[in-house]
Amino acid sequence: MDKRLTDKHAPDAPPEGGIESLAPRKRPSETPAKATPPVNPGAAAAQRVDLSTPPIERVSMKMTYFCITFSVLLMFLVGSLSLVYTRGVVLVSEIDLLGASQPDRRFGQLERQMLVAQEQIFPVAPGEPPPQPLPQSPGERVARGTFVKAGSLDDLAQESSYVILHELLDLNKALLSLQRRVAAYDEELSYPLPGMKSAAQGLGIVGAPATNGDPMINFYCTQRYNAADKPATPEQSNIYMLGMNMAQVLDQACKYNLGYVSTSVPSVREWSYRIKEGIEPYGIWVLPCLYAALGSMIFYMRLILDPQQQNPPFFRVAHRMSLAALAGMIITWFWEPAFGSDGAFNTVGFGLFTFAFIVGFSIDVFFSLLDRLVSISLGAVNRLGTASG
Repeated sequence: MDKRLTDKHAPDAPPEGGIESLAPRKRPSETPAKATPPVNPGAAAAQRVDLSTPPIERVSMKMTYFCITFSVLLMFLVGSLSLVYTRGVVLVSEIDLLGASQPDRRFGQLERQMLVAQEQIFPVAPGEPPPQPLPQSPGERVARGTFVKAGSLDDLAQESSYVILHELLDLNKALLSLQRRVAAYDEELSYPLPGMKSAAQGLGIVGAPATNGDPMINFYCTQRYNAADKPATPEQSNIYMLGMNMAQVLDQACKYNLGYVSTSVPSVREWSYRIKEGIEPYGIWVLPCLYAALGSMIFYMRLILDPQQQNPPFFRVAHRMSLAALAGMIITWFWEPAFGSDGAFNTVGFGLFTFAFIVGFSIDVFFSLLDRLVSISLGAVNRLGTASG
């Protein structure tokens, strides 16, 4: 082997002082490091997370039960008050439909026509019983053996009187039905929630007694028939008003079981105004606020479906519901000017309560609407300044 290669790879000779001189010398300032225990990487990572971010509280059962209970309560309120409001709207529409035909004037006309028909077509002498009604058709008269002399009664006039009587009875029935329903609805407006009247009576909070809607003519007829054996004085039997004998008018009303006379027909317009005044708060702020609050609660109900979501604090739930209720009430302020004439919006089929519910579910819809109205207002102001300049 070449000696040069062997010398090249041979180890160097040790320096003076021996092998100990090869160890690194310690500096005076250095101290020996203490032994540290082994560190778990997972624990260290968890400790770093705890120090950097607060712990995330998952959706708790308490929050879930709260949302469910409050949602059921809101649904009960919305359903009960919506039913009251809907009944009022339907009742107002029926009253306005009847009021368009002026029932008070029509009732007086039919009443006078019945009095004339009674005097001219069915005359009754004092002390004689009233004539029996004749069969309607000549065939029925022949079959029953009833023969009427020519000119004794006019068939057309008799048929006309029957038509007048049926129209008068139908109008009387419609007025009585609406009067009773209006009286019942007035009581429903005072106690709109189920069980509210019983609770008020239990607490001693009782309002004015509700009327049953029966007209005063029933009291008169009852008193008159109870005193039928007492002869009436001339002053009581000869009371005239605009040429009509009011005693005959009252007798006719009692005879046909009418609830009114021409001078006692109630004002249909007054019914309509009273009900509209009662349901106005429901349509302006009560129901829009409740629908928006219900939409906000539905938002949180959807949020807690995911168990990995963060538990929403109570103050945040209350803040969003209050904001949604306020937005629902504000929507009613410019509902008609903003959307009443918008054909595209009406085509969707949105109503005021539906839109309030959507605003409560997604409050961004409300803020987008406000931003849009601000842009429109700024454009109008800019045009106004340009025109004036």
